[in-house]
Amino acid sequence: MNCPLFILAATIAIFPTERLGAEVVHLRDYSLHTPRDRGVLFTMAITPEQDVLSFVAKGDGKWLLTKVRNWLDNSPLEQSIDVPGWSRADLVGLFGGLTADLFVTPDGRFAICISSGVWKHDNQEKVSVVDLQEFKLVKTAHTSLNETRAHYFDRAGRFVTLALNVNGRTGESDERLELMDLPTLTVEDQCQFKEWIRGAEVTRREGENNCDALLSRISASRVSLAAYLDGLVRSDGLPRAHRNLSPPCSSREVTADGRFELQYCENFHHNWLDNPVVSDRRFNIRSVKTGSVVGTIEEPNRESIKSKLVYQSGRDILLIMEGGTKLKAYQLKE
Repeated sequence: MNCPLFILAATIAIFPTERLGAEVVHLRDYSLHTPRDRGVLFTMAITPEQDVLSFVAKGDGKWLLTKVRNWLDNSPLEQSIDVPGWSRADLVGLFGGLTADLFVTPDGRFAICISSGVWKHDNQEKVSVVDLQEFKLVKTAHTSLNETRAHYFDRAGRFVTLALNVNGRTGESDERLELMDLPTLTVEDQCQFKEWIRGAEVTRREGENNCDALLSRISASRVSLAAYLDGLVRSDGLPRAHRNLSPPCSSREVTADGRFELQYCENFHHNWLDNPVVSDRRFNIRSVKTGSVVGTIEEPNRESIKSKLVYQSGRDILLIMEGGTKLKAYQLKE
């Protein structure tokens, strides 16, 4: 008997609703027009209009940004645009892997696509701004510096870059806070300070007053540098300082109405070379009210996956994307 591909790709196990009073319902699968590339580097985001964005690495250096609108309809609307990234030829001298990041401005006007990596002599990144209304590329900036750069939104929705130069022996980090203009990607203002980091914790900070003028200009009331940094948000919507729970299960998101928590779980075993290998991967949907897991969605071990929670027409919906090309939607119900 032949099984549909989506059944082979992922299964869902749901606990009896008579006992838990909640369930997870599979709504639909949608395959994007882009050919599938198993294990490809990609990331995803959701616009304020609840369009799904997928940013996928391509070997020719023309990375693909795709927008899917009305993804629950029988015929979703799909648009794609090339965005500058890294090609296979660029990977000579690369240490470790590439990373991909995707931001959407709070007003839904722009998407910010970021591809970065560490090479032998420097850190490089390409940052591109896409106008989501006209769906066209408006700006790309390529930086090559001996520093690590991290990107955030602040509480007011400004695009912020933190440039860090960390001394791994002492934990001392020279840092530069940059406020970026969109869509030009020019630096509107900046300030410099130092942090001492042990593990993941900041143990000391100096030069905070260097940022007083910048913070007073952008804030209606006085705010300290520590409070401002604590308010920075990553592309996944979590605070800059967020730390995931210990494995095998880490918290990903909580639904907007606070009813469900999404957990991502991985189990590993070691092969004959003593290298860790993923044994199984799954998403757990946990009821915040009862603390019980109300549904489990298993995922293939060799596929790259991302997830987002959305609230649409009074419904909590979990979106899972596999390989940047296959979108799956589930409703979380109480």
